[in-house]
Amino acid sequence: MRLLGPGDFQGAAAQFTKAIDIFPEYADAYLGRGKARQAAGQSDAALADFERAIAINPTLELAYISRGTITRSQGNSQKALADFTESIHLHPTSDGYYQRALTYQTLDQPKRAVDDYSLAITYDPGAPYIYRARAKAKRDVGDIAGAQKDQETAEALEKKQ
Repeated sequence: MRLLGPGDFQGAAAQFTKAIDIFPEYADAYLGRGKARQAAGQSDAALADFERAIAINPTLELAYISRGTITRSQGNSQKALADFTESIHLHPTSDGYYQRALTYQTLDQPKRAVDDYSLAITYDPGAPYIYRARAKAKRDVGDIAGAQKDQETAEALEKKQ
């Protein structure tokens, strides 16, 4: 995990592989290696690691979020939506709601996106990127005043950071 921070994705993947070699049923090691591979641009290998992590531990909500981001980027929004929904079912987080909201926008469902961005904000009210994303979704549903307010909130939060 320390290698991921400075961007040594190959080194991190190698360390996770060593952990997997020692303990092949360690779901978190597959999740970590998948994240390292995803950051290195190895989507197919990362996807395989996330799927293995889920097979070992079907309650590992972060693996669903990670798999969902890849499947959405590959154009499979419905599968991504199912992954984000499962993640939220297991453990609601700001990222789970945020990712599902992005997927709803991809599926041209801005009202649902607004609802999920709002839930994401309840978990992380200091994240300007969520307010910016919700502002776009609000514009898409015709709530111009709400979009403007979210935009202003995002700007105020960014000034504080």
